[in-house]
Amino acid sequence: MSFGRPSAVRDATPLLGPEASSRSTMTRREAIVLRVTVVWTIWVWVVLVRNMITDHAHGISFRLVHIGLAVISIALALITWRITRRCRRRSPERL
Repeated sequence: MSFGRPSAVRDATPLLGPEASSRSTMTRREAIVLRVTVVWTIWVWVVLVRNMITDHAHGISFRLVHIGLAVISIALALITWRITRRCRRRSPERL
């Protein structure tokens, strides 16, 4: 009987060490998929926000909630782009 860390945490521990950063690369195809997803996300939310600002069919609370969701989604997309760029820089076959 073990009173230490749960087995799932023990099994994941090697991935959290310094050697994890050397394995944090991605293929060119993975990077392209992520970048296309980022561009699409930003495009969709920018168009939606632009339409919401000019269209007054919905109430202000509806528009504010969706604009807030847009800001969060765009921020997550930009973080994804940054992570992709960082991983690709570490990769031997760069994009």
